[in-house]
Amino acid sequence: MADVALYRKYRPQNFDNLVGQGHVQRTLLNAIKEGHLSHAYLFCGPRGTGKTSTARLVAKAINCISPSEKGESCNKCEYCISMSEGRLIDLIEIDAASNRGIDEIRDLREKIKFAPSQAPHKVYIIDEVHMLTTQAFNALLKTLEEPPAHAYFILATTEVHKVPDTILSRCQRFDFRRIENETIIERLRHIAKQEQIEVEEEALILLARTAEGGMRNAISLFEQITSNGKLTEKNVLEVLGITGFEAVSNLHAAIEKHDVESALKEIQSHHRDGQDLYQFNREFLNLLRQKLLASVDKKEPTQKILGWIELFQAASKDLKSTLIPQLPLEIAVIKSCMILEETKGGWLSGILSSGKETPKAVAPVTPSVTPVAPAPPMTPVASTPAPPPTPAVSPSTGLKQVPIETASAPSNYSSLTFEMLQKQFARVLESISTPSIRQSFKTGVIQEVSNGVVLIEFQSQFHLQKIDNAMGKSEIEAAFEKVFGQKVRLDCRITDVNQVVDATLDIFGGELVE
Repeated sequence: MADVALYRKYRPQNFDNLVGQGHVQRTLLNAIKEGHLSHAYLFCGPRGTGKTSTARLVAKAINCISPSEKGESCNKCEYCISMSEGRLIDLIEIDAASNRGIDEIRDLREKIKFAPSQAPHKVYIIDEVHMLTTQAFNALLKTLEEPPAHAYFILATTEVHKVPDTILSRCQRFDFRRIENETIIERLRHIAKQEQIEVEEEALILLARTAEGGMRNAISLFEQITSNGKLTEKNVLEVLGITGFEAVSNLHAAIEKHDVESALKEIQSHHRDGQDLYQFNREFLNLLRQKLLASVDKKEPTQKILGWIELFQAASKDLKSTLIPQLPLEIAVIKSCMILEETKGGWLSGILSSGKETPKAVAPVTPSVTPVAPAPPMTPVASTPAPPPTPAVSPSTGLKQVPIETASAPSNYSSLTFEMLQKQFARVLESISTPSIRQSFKTGVIQEVSNGVVLIEFQSQFHLQKIDNAMGKSEIEAAFEKVFGQKVRLDCRITDVNQVVDATLDIFGGELVE
């Protein structure tokens, strides 16, 4: 392996070698060829996308004695060679992260007045320019307003929103994009060939995905993980602490089948093996994103996948602060298995049972029958009510599913019960006129019906807020009165996370240690 780091060794020496930034390349070459260079440029974009490398290419082209017809530097004259070797003193690079004060900028203003020592022009590259203090920005502004004819400025930043508008207005701005994975893979293949490194294609794919559009990061990881002239998928997985496609596919398959036990065992297995759960969650979210986009292309329902993404996205935040590393993912898994699933018969919801009491939960049913006008209240008939249907229990998941019956005309009502609501829920939904309120109400889970009060829980704060307000409650309560001929009061709340944790402990045993 060469003594020079690979990302430095393979840094672009001309615009033809600059990959993934074609829009920047074309514009700058045209400006150089026509002699319309600006005295101040601002390069902004994610880390490792070529901002500083492009700045050096511009500096080289500005000072090149015999550029090509399309504006490329010759890489043969004394200035090009000096710049490539890092010896040109008229190319001044400043790291604003460590030189951010007004004194450093004042020093720059004093020295910029002097003519170049070697090259025809002085070029100042200020990296991470957003780190400058307000006073330093003000001092730099005076120089940018009236720069000497022999001086050029190229500012680079990853956080352009922190750069004052007064600076932005005096610079020609270029936005650097994240580099496509295929472009990164192609570049890594080229480096591997030049360095005679044997690589596995799957390893390159993992590196490109991990680099998140940053070429420098990808090349650095490539060099770090390469061992004995080989780069294997196994080494990439081990060093980066990420999991292969099979692992996240297994988790997805378990959740798809509402197999809570298998899904939780997948999480616990990765924790036990010392895998990075944050990275694992990131890989799983990436898989869900692919599933979501595929479902949109095929015009398939996306609500279930959107719910999963919301849960695991929230888990990614909790993973950074939790005292129990695997707990946020376990909670996300259990809640995911409770999300409504579209079937031919309507909407079914798997409700987790703690084994202590029969859960009173019902999932909304999309009506497939012609709406029936509500019958007037009738005098109660003294008779023994039929016992409610016993929920079926899935042996693999431990989930109880409450069967949903087809909507039919209401019969005798003395007071609203859970079973009556179960039978007529489709007609309640049909009676809600506002689509957004109806859609949010469908995501809720009825927990209890008692003394004219209907308790419903929501897993999403968004849907809860849609319902738990004067307009939402009024419309839903009116729908209940229309169907059942009696007034009810709606009580809404968010799902209690502690109940979910208790349910987890009931499934696997043990206790929560504080």
